[in-house]
Amino acid sequence: MAYGTEQETLKIFVERAERVLRTRLVQQVLSRQLSCRMDWKEGQGMTIDYPDCHEDDRDAFVLSLRLFIQNNDKISIYNIAKIIEDLPFSDAIKAPFHEQRSELNRYLDATPFFRAGAEPKNYRELLNTIIYGDLSHFDPKLRPMLQRWMADPFVWPHMQTQFLMVCQTIVLCLTVFRTVAQMALDELANPSATA
Repeated sequence: MAYGTEQETLKIFVERAERVLRTRLVQQVLSRQLSCRMDWKEGQGMTIDYPDCHEDDRDAFVLSLRLFIQNNDKISIYNIAKIIEDLPFSDAIKAPFHEQRSELNRYLDATPFFRAGAEPKNYRELLNTIIYGDLSHFDPKLRPMLQRWMADPFVWPHMQTQFLMVCQTIVLCLTVFRTVAQMALDELANPSATA
């Protein structure tokens, strides 16, 4: 059987994942332990120390990240999962991809450790609000929530830190997805090796 289109899609996925992993944001920010620290000193008030990054680095990262999280792109994690599931790959390919994707979805659906009232309800909403409410779109449903967060000098550093933590988690998962996609390409190139 010929799987040319799927094979090409997997190759592009691997290439783009490697590109994301080489971005300055990944190398300089997401490769470190992230935290948000608050200090209060009498007479000086409160200071908040949180990870920050150059906006060009963040924007370049988000531009590439969108390829993996928007299902309308052929190399989205969702669409790559369909390729992995639909083609006759070994369990050595299917199981780790499925498990990692399930873990990522569980994480994205979890309640954030810091919320402003009832917002955001989960990490997925946090990610989408920052990306689609400001960085790549001005979604009128998400923008007001983002503006509330940004207007509060106590809330915004925590949201930014959590956003970077979500990106860090996605990058860790993307590393696994890239490895499994490369294994799938190898299996397609040499199907007799897995028979």
